Amino acid sequence: MHNKKIALVGLLILFLSSFVINPQIKSIASFSFVSSNRDSSPVFLADDDIANITQDLTLNKYLSNQVISGLNYVPIMRNEIIPGDPATYNPISSGSMIFDMAGNIINYFDTDNKIAIPYNSTTMVIEKSSSADFLTLFNLYTGVEEVLPIPGNALDIVYNPEFDTFLTLNTVISTETWDGLQIAYQYIYEYNITGHLLWEWNATEYLPFDSIKHTSLGFNATYDGYADWMHANSMVWDIDNNQILLLVRNHDTIYDISENNGSILWSAGRLGDFTIKDASGQVVDSIWWHPNSLEAIGDNNYTIFDNDAYNITNPDSLQLLDGYSRYLEFNINVGASTIQEEWSFTAPNSSYYSPTSGYSERLPDGNTIGIFGNRGDLAVLLNDTHPIFFTEVNSAGEIVWEIEMQNSTEFAYQSAMIQRFYETPLLFLENDTYLLEMGESPEFNIVTWDCMGYPIDTSASLKILEGDEVVYESTFTYLAYHNPTGISLKLSGLAVGEYNFTILIENADGINSSAQIYITMELNLPLVLGILITSGIVIIAISILFIRKFLQIKESKPEDKGETPTVETEETV
Repeated sequence: MHNKKIALVGLLILFLSSFVINPQIKSIASFSFVSSNRDSSPVFLADDDIANITQDLTLNKYLSNQVISGLNYVPIMRNEIIPGDPATYNPISSGSMIFDMAGNIINYFDTDNKIAIPYNSTTMVIEKSSSADFLTLFNLYTGVEEVLPIPGNALDIVYNPEFDTFLTLNTVISTETWDGLQIAYQYIYEYNITGHLLWEWNATEYLPFDSIKHTSLGFNATYDGYADWMHANSMVWDIDNNQILLLVRNHDTIYDISENNGSILWSAGRLGDFTIKDASGQVVDSIWWHPNSLEAIGDNNYTIFDNDAYNITNPDSLQLLDGYSRYLEFNINVGASTIQEEWSFTAPNSSYYSPTSGYSERLPDGNTIGIFGNRGDLAVLLNDTHPIFFTEVNSAGEIVWEIEMQNSTEFAYQSAMIQRFYETPLLFLENDTYLLEMGESPEFNIVTWDCMGYPIDTSASLKILEGDEVVYESTFTYLAYHNPTGISLKLSGLAVGEYNFTILIENADGINSSAQIYITMELNLPLVLGILITSGIVIIAISILFIRKFLQIKESKPEDKGETPTVETEETV
């Protein structure tokens, strides 16, 4: 507790001499983490499948000092394998699993979905096939669901929280045929929250079938009995520039689509127009092969999951039998028409190989999390018992957290994604204790992230409290794609004494985190002596000036002898 208030000259509301959003603060290596304020966590609901899934989860590694702990959301399908030639499977459960960093299942909900994206701090948007093929809002903490009037069967979903609108990526079967098969395309749709269609991108018009490109790897790609022309699987919505980046897996290419007129502005990848450079700067045909999970991370940098499938430099991958999947970060320079590989993590062995699906996501601290080993239907057809790996690596390529989910000859799991989420905004302080002398101004450096990442900046507020009294408040924005938001605060006008301030950060959903700042202001004797001497000199100088002025006035005043002074004048002719 403090024993003296802020000096009156500070006037309380003026004691914050600067509030700066500091984009230079990007590392939290020297910052300490402030624990969350929320008491609740997802409510555990007993389920018969939990015991079965729990025994198949194993924690392989957890370096707690190198990760930001949170909760992990995974859509999971558990399949019973039916022996035969070939073997088939029967899905026996499909739901949303939430587990902690140790692999303990916190909750399991029967949601029957494969993909999910953040809607707000407590809720996901899921593609729930059992809800009459409509998108559904799913609360992570209560399990409550709300069906939206927005068509489902989506391969990917992107949400814009500013306008409450959604992009969906859906497969459309054309009447066109190739080699006796109808051609499958992917269309993009934009809906508002009420289900009204705002915009549509027709791939048959803007990315028409091309037989030469379709067979460029030497085979006719098919899926579900259709000519699989695109197999687009993920999008990045550049909302500020009204553009959409579409990853088309079978083309190994990213297309930049204008929402203004639907045209393709540029294409980058194996079938694109850009020059492609690997990590050494060498020009190559492609730096990814049949990838998944395109994600923006800012500054024209992106991450992707490189499946290493149908890689012409790896013959085994052409049969989807063996390869080395990886997390990949790259830069797109539109002005120079180049793609440059910047970072990658390659799975340590072929048991991690993921030829058909995979996922990667950049976390707030710079680590990357994702899924390896998910072989989908191939796990059944090939009697593959390799596990699924939920793997987090740091920027040096070291595995810092990993949980595996073991498959067997009786049961096989499928999972297309993992989302790390935080119950409250993340708040890191460079220092929380200050010992200063009067006249010095403490400066606080803060790094913060929202509970989840969104494709646009989102609003937030900051308050400084002394006890229950708010002495300062301001607003700021959380940066898109879970990029760090740096804030610098500088206080001035503190008198001698001890202070305990609370920094409170609140996101747009009303979820908050707080931190305590302790300041001790000691007497600065040289400063005080200097002030006293200066004050004395000023007082003496003012006194001398006052005395001199008084004497001047005294000397210039006429002498009073009781007579009226006369003024003599001389008249001149």
